[in-house]
Amino acid sequence: MRAIQPDAGYYNDLVPPIGMLNNPMNAVTTKFVRTSTNKVKCPVFVVRWTPEGRRLVTGASSGEFTLWNGLTFNFETILQAHDSPVRAMTWSHNDMWMLTADHGGYVKYWQSNMNNVKMFQAHKEAIREASFSPTDNKFATCSDDGTVRIWDFLRCHEERILRGHGADVKCVDWHPTKGLVVSGSKDSQQPIKFWDPKTGQSLAT
Repeated sequence: MRAIQPDAGYYNDLVPPIGMLNNPMNAVTTKFVRTSTNKVKCPVFVVRWTPEGRRLVTGASSGEFTLWNGLTFNFETILQAHDSPVRAMTWSHNDMWMLTADHGGYVKYWQSNMNNVKMFQAHKEAIREASFSPTDNKFATCSDDGTVRIWDFLRCHEERILRGHGADVKCVDWHPTKGLVVSGSKDSQQPIKFWDPKTGQSLAT
């Protein structure tokens, strides 16, 4: 069984990992491909593939999005998206919306064509991650303010504040099929917590 090599001649063989389950050799990095930069060098805090997998979106300390070609890794577009560093970026499960958050606590909604349609302040401190519910009707955010918050996506309405961590909350993830949220914190006593997003209760630590 041959491995797909990082060379332009193999682009036609590029398929998602699910299509290569019987060939574990393709999980081995055989060669460094390249480094790419846009016009301004600055730290990149978050990177996501677009839903169709043809482009990459990066969020930088400058507040800019850079849209990259996923095959050549040349930048295509630079967009001033936020006024402070971009800290979180996630796509909805229906691939219609991208949600981003920044160091100032602001959340923005983006259509798939990178058109910004909504902005509001979700936290007073930096947001570290965001995650959509399985239905995309709600999402969770976590922040350096020590809280996880549950939001109604359409109304931009805060439904629950989940308190219990004793320090900055650095990551959050909504279960792919169930009403369960997990968060991780700098708190050495309660680093990981499981939550019921409907009641706001901590289920386990």
